[in-house]
Amino acid sequence: MSAPTLFQLSYALLWILALVLIPISIVLLYLLAQLQPRSRLLLHDETKMIGRKMPALSASELSSGVVRQISEFRGLLHVVLVLSPDCGPCLRLMEEIKSTSRGDPTQFSLLLLCKGQFERCRAVVGDIQGFPVLAFDATGAETAGLWLAGVPATIIVDDAGTVVDVRHPASFGDVIAAVESTRTRGGGIAEQERGMVVPEAASSA
Repeated sequence: MSAPTLFQLSYALLWILALVLIPISIVLLYLLAQLQPRSRLLLHDETKMIGRKMPALSASELSSGVVRQISEFRGLLHVVLVLSPDCGPCLRLMEEIKSTSRGDPTQFSLLLLCKGQFERCRAVVGDIQGFPVLAFDATGAETAGLWLAGVPATIIVDDAGTVVDVRHPASFGDVIAAVESTRTRGGGIAEQERGMVVPEAASSA
């Protein structure tokens, strides 16, 4: 029986390398896919917002279409709730807000920001009453400093317009709990604030 030729040995070696490298490549690709979402979260590190002024966004008021500056609400609003019309948990939260806005008032003022295309936002959340509802373009939001890992998101702002906390609520009860936690820590939310309706100077009228 003749000994294997150099070509045969090389061919066998290539097959062995392929059988070893293919599984390794699959594992590496899987690990890379797992790391990518984490990298995106790092790019959206919302803790960067804490201790800074609420980002100076421009947003369109759903009731009128008028572009408003978020800075107009500083000192008047203490909770900014960011939602999306294409987010399941957001839609459930919107239903809770609708019933809450018609019922018992909460002990903080609220600004609702809808992340997405204006007409889509107006179709989904335009009937919410009792506090300002604005739609903003997500494209320029991060440029302005709005770093969020996801929605729904609750941004708690103190009397000076500084962000003191960012959370992701599963219900409107979680929003209220976040406010109470901030008050307990001395987050600067005025105790005299009553109701979800903002003062007339910042209302949509």
